[in-house]
Amino acid sequence: MKMKLVSFGILYTTIASAEMVGGSDEMTIELLKAIVVVVIGLISVVISGVALARSIGLFGNGNGRNWAIVAIVIAMFSIYVGGRHLFDATGFFGTSYGQAGSIVAIVLGLIGVVLACLILVRSRRKS
Repeated sequence: MKMKLVSFGILYTTIASAEMVGGSDEMTIELLKAIVVVVIGLISVVISGVALARSIGLFGNGNGRNWAIVAIVIAMFSIYVGGRHLFDATGFFGTSYGQAGSIVAIVLGLIGVVLACLILVRSRRKS
């Protein structure tokens, strides 16, 4: 009986400490920053996609060069802030510090830069 009670006490203490370390259900400011940076990276990908569709000629006229430059600036901002946030975070994954969000923001920023560079190369070839 004592062995079961001791095992239950150890299990309860382990679960309680795990909940205190990584199981927070509230949104922290770091997590909010990561979400905002992910949205900014997604905006850069959308702008790059629209500009690429415009440069191909799917809709509208023009080469999309100005929108590509805007998308590069937004994507570089997303990469910079996402990387800065990733290196400044102190906790591990799952502790509401937003490391996974910053990695997603960096990847989305890189996708936005690649698409925008494709547009710039395409517009240079046309002129």
